[in-house]
Amino acid sequence: MGSDNSEKSWEDLKNSQKAAKSNRDRQDAKYKRRLDKLFTSDAEVPDEFKDMMGEIGPEEGSEEAERRDAIQKLRDADGFREFAKAVNNFVTLDFAFPDDENLLVRMLDHPDNDIVAQTLEHLVNLSDRRDLERITPLKSRLSTIRTMTDDSRIRELADTLEERL
Repeated sequence: MGSDNSEKSWEDLKNSQKAAKSNRDRQDAKYKRRLDKLFTSDAEVPDEFKDMMGEIGPEEGSEEAERRDAIQKLRDADGFREFAKAVNNFVTLDFAFPDDENLLVRMLDHPDNDIVAQTLEHLVNLSDRRDLERITPLKSRLSTIRTMTDDSRIRELADTLEERL
């Protein structure tokens, strides 16, 4: 009977170690995904990386610092009008579009067809570099765009993007 207890203890220990390893693997994978997202997009920096990023961020006054500030103004914009105005300012400054899918989805509602086309072009380019995550809102916006525009360039870009989703 003693051997049954030791076998169960050994089995319990083994199962416990497997569970702990599985948990560590999940945590490592989650951390790696967040770290990868940090370096492959212009999304907001997760809290766990903010201290680290402060030390390696762009030099104040540099073009990259100005771009970062303009992107933050897009994120901070409340309501449609304020956001459209921030987008107009961003485009006027001629910065590269951000890779932040939340911002890009919002930019698809802009009333200026040129900005919508540029946003769609950027999303197509972004889909070449990585898998897009905001599939449902993107498909919804693409459907709306198709019904609201007669611009063949926008329709073509919308079709191209939808094929990649």
